[in-house]
Amino acid sequence: MSVTIERYDELRAAHDALTLRLYKTLSQRAIDEMATRLGVRDPKRTPGAPDVERAIVLDSALYDYSVPGTNTNAIARFAKHSAELPADERLLLAAMKSARVTVLEVTARASDFGVPVRDVLAGEALLLADRGLSEAGEPGDLVLMRVLRLEDCAMSTGVPLVVPRFALTLIQRAGPLPATAWAPKPRALVATSLHRLALCTEEEVKARLATMVALNSVQPRVMRARRPRQSAAGCARRARLHRSHDVAPPRAPARSALGMRQRRRAADRGATLRGDR
Repeated sequence: MSVTIERYDELRAAHDALTLRLYKTLSQRAIDEMATRLGVRDPKRTPGAPDVERAIVLDSALYDYSVPGTNTNAIARFAKHSAELPADERLLLAAMKSARVTVLEVTARASDFGVPVRDVLAGEALLLADRGLSEAGEPGDLVLMRVLRLEDCAMSTGVPLVVPRFALTLIQRAGPLPATAWAPKPRALVATSLHRLALCTEEEVKARLATMVALNSVQPRVMRARRPRQSAAGCARRARLHRSHDVAPPRAPARSALGMRQRRRAADRGATLRGDR
C-alpha cells in the first residue's frame, strides 16, 4: 500500500466532512424509502431509533436511492457541480460514485497499516485502509462494508457490520459477480439485500435473506414466456374439433369495439373494390 498513515488520515477527514455535507442534500422521501426497504424505523422522525440503524439508512439513502426517472443518486448529482471543490474532495467523489457494498473476509492480521482481505463478491484480494479493522480484525472475520477504490488504496466507508458465518457459503455461490452486477441499479439491490441480512436477528430470517442474496438479488431474473395469443381462425378450428367430440369449445379472444369498427370499414372497402357495391 503506497498511502501513508498521515495521508490516510487526511483522506478520512476530508471524506467525513464531505459525507456530512452530502447528508444535508438528502430528501425526506429518499430517507423514508430506504428505511422501508431496509425494514427499520425512520431515523429522523423516530428519536429512539438505534444509532446503527440511523447511520445505515442515511448511508443507503446517499448511495442506493435514485430519483425515479433519473437513475442517479445524491452523490452523482452533487458531483456535477464539483469543479470548484478541493482536489481531495473531487478524488473522493469520483470514488464514491462507484463505491459498492460487499462482504470482506480478513485473510491475515494487519502488518503495520492495511488489512489483507478477500472481497467475496468480487473474487479478488485487497489491502484495505481501515484503522479500526487494522487494530481488531482477525483472520476469518467476515465484515460487510462499502469500499472506495482510490488510486493509492482501498478505503472503507459507511457502517461496518458483521456477517453471520453460515451465510458465507450461500453468498459465495453468487460470486465472483460479473461487471454488469455493479451497474447502479443492481449494485443498490445487492447493497440493500446485504444490509437486511446483517441487520436481522432471527436465524430463520437470516437464512432466507442469505438465500435471496445468493440466488435472486445478484442473478438475472428468468422471465416466464408468455403464451401466444390465439387467433379467431384458430379458435374456430378448435371449436369445430371440440364439437365433434362433445367438448366445450375454447372461447375466442375478446374484440374491442374499436377493432370491430376498423375491421368493418376494411371489409366495406374490399367489397367496393371488388364491385360488390
